[in-house]
Amino acid sequence: TRERMAKRVLAARGMAEEWRIQTMNLSAYESQGVGWWRGRARAYVADEMGVGKTVQALVALHDVGSVTVVCPAAVVGNWYNEFEKWGSGQRVQVVSYASLHRLDGVGDAVVLDEAHYTKSHKAKRTKRALQHAREAPRAYLLSGTPMPNHPGELWTSFHYLHPDPPGSSTHLTLPHTNPT
Repeated sequence: TRERMAKRVLAARGMAEEWRIQTMNLSAYESQGVGWWRGRARAYVADEMGVGKTVQALVALHDVGSVTVVCPAAVVGNWYNEFEKWGSGQRVQVVSYASLHRLDGVGDAVVLDEAHYTKSHKAKRTKRALQHAREAPRAYLLSGTPMPNHPGELWTSFHYLHPDPPGSSTHLTLPHTNPT
């Protein structure tokens, strides 16, 4: 059953069974996804809308004290609702990309929802988001639209995951592309 599979995945990762999380409501692939996320301090999850990226991120972050979510303004309320349903009592702050300049500290984890909003490494919001992601011990990027217009746009995402990657953004451009 789904509940048994979820318990096996959670037990395999050494997680306590007394979670307040409703694991029986996770699908099999969501439970497997949570296990994958738990083994990583930084991850980029690019999947279609509606397949459970938000829930997986929240369940994977059950053990952190505070979480900062940066997302489009239209989904700020949805993130609070999801934390109420799936969270485990963390301190939560949810801010839009437009209000990143007001953010003071990030806590234990940062989630960048719709991470493709930060594809231009020259944009102010990208620089702010990158700074906050670097400050956090854990950083998860979520996107339902991961494909870039040109390969250079991937550099920003890679930079979130590995703050000191070899080379620069120009190494990811091709001769026929026009980098931003």
